[in-house]
Amino acid sequence: MSTHRAPRGRVGPALLAAVLVGVVLLWLTRPVGDDPAVVNAAVAGEGGSPPSPSAAAPVVQAAPTPTTPEATETPGPPTRLAIPALAATLPVTPVGVSEQGAMEIPDDPRTAGWYRYGPGPGEAGATVLTAHVDSRERGPGPLAGLRTLDSGDELTVTADGQPHRYRVLEVYTAGKDELDLDAVFRRDGREALHVVTCGGAFDAATGHYEDNVVAVAEPISE
Repeated sequence: MSTHRAPRGRVGPALLAAVLVGVVLLWLTRPVGDDPAVVNAAVAGEGGSPPSPSAAAPVVQAAPTPTTPEATETPGPPTRLAIPALAATLPVTPVGVSEQGAMEIPDDPRTAGWYRYGPGPGEAGATVLTAHVDSRERGPGPLAGLRTLDSGDELTVTADGQPHRYRVLEVYTAGKDELDLDAVFRRDGREALHVVTCGGAFDAATGHYEDNVVAVAEPISE
């Protein structure tokens, strides 16, 4: 997977489902099995419109990619996420959309994915980081306790070798069909960091958690 940002003018709107990450108690009490990400991302060609998403799974619609990228130099991709309150540090890798129309998410729940067609640290809009909740081989991931973060807790994202510090404003839980997708994946306005996981009840029939947990953080001025 490339570690360089793809040109933003080359990608059409994407329909993305939020990643599956949950809490440790749910993982310990649920039947053993893999917890794949539910990401149904349909990508339209440049200048086209996305097809209607399937009703079989909730989707997250990213904000439209600008058709003409600005000529300014963009920062490098984030490479590390540190959450001291959770004693968690995760490597971060850029992710995009697969040929099958699904958002690419690292298999290892100890690695976070950055949606590379959205903003990065230091840019306007929301930098979005996600990770799996667990796997059969590795167990629960570091973000399993995301919902326990308090307002004021700090997060640090490293990009271009430089730390970008953020302060948690809120952590909220929403059903996957109730999530404000435009807000989570917004690409303009004030800079923010959104770390998205899953929570709520585990549905053994579908193999997925029912809710999303979103930590919203703002940059800390030096």
